[in-house]
Amino acid sequence: MPFTMTKFVFLTGVYNGVLGLTLMFPPVYRALGLNIPAPLWGWLVGAFLAYTSAVLILASRSLGRRASLVYWESFLRYAGALLLIPAGLFGDLGLIAVPLGLADLAIGLVYMIGLPKELGVAHQVLLRIVGTARGGEFTALSTATIRAVAQGIIGVALIQAIIVGLILIIAGIPLAGVVSLIVLVLGIAQVPAIIVTLPAIGYIWSSGNYATVPAISYTVLLLIGGMADNVLKPLMLGRGVDAPMPVILLGALGGMATSGILGMFVGATLLALGYQIFMQWVAANPDVQQK
Repeated sequence: MPFTMTKFVFLTGVYNGVLGLTLMFPPVYRALGLNIPAPLWGWLVGAFLAYTSAVLILASRSLGRRASLVYWESFLRYAGALLLIPAGLFGDLGLIAVPLGLADLAIGLVYMIGLPKELGVAHQVLLRIVGTARGGEFTALSTATIRAVAQGIIGVALIQAIIVGLILIIAGIPLAGVVSLIVLVLGIAQVPAIIVTLPAIGYIWSSGNYATVPAISYTVLLLIGGMADNVLKPLMLGRGVDAPMPVILLGALGGMATSGILGMFVGATLLALGYQIFMQWVAANPDVQQK
């Protein structure tokens, strides 16, 4: 049976429903090794998962019209992964939270990359506008740009948030999960995470709870974690795209400034297409060809 996004969205909706139902019964999730502090939290999260389950199953029946709902749900998956993985590894939630977080991360990536390919609407539009000779090329460029933005901006922000979160948990700094979520949001907005790690460093030195050597070690780690995007972004942002990395970054920043998260993808794609059209126009200069 061939893989389709419609089936995948439906199955993830069922997965959310089963997980939400499980969280409503404390004996069940405790038997699985999940340690939720109070049953109320399990009921609240379970009710929310049941709601998202209904949304995903409904969206799978008409994916072409409701794809935006699924696309935005991928960001909830990333936030869930950011909270579950550190809590499972270093918190009291239980190791079962780690595979749950990894599953959320994988599902979110499949949503973000698979939906444009599945719908194929952009391909038909480009074929109509620029013809069959360039339609396939521009479709591939659009898909690669969306993937590059997902990897180079959202992916890097998620990686950096996990790195900073793990360091904060190891260092024993309060509200590590909240701070990690702030780092994720700032990373997507292209705001340096160092503005979050510097107050954490200040807490380490001012609290008096750390000896000199651990304080220096945590300071170095937080500085590295706060500046990790400077290394990861150039490596991942322009990867596999037939356009320079600054073009993708400027398009993403401009699109986000005008239209939010969705504009980040639209802006990067439009600027990459514009760059490619401009370079082809320059290369097709008849005066240069005659010489």
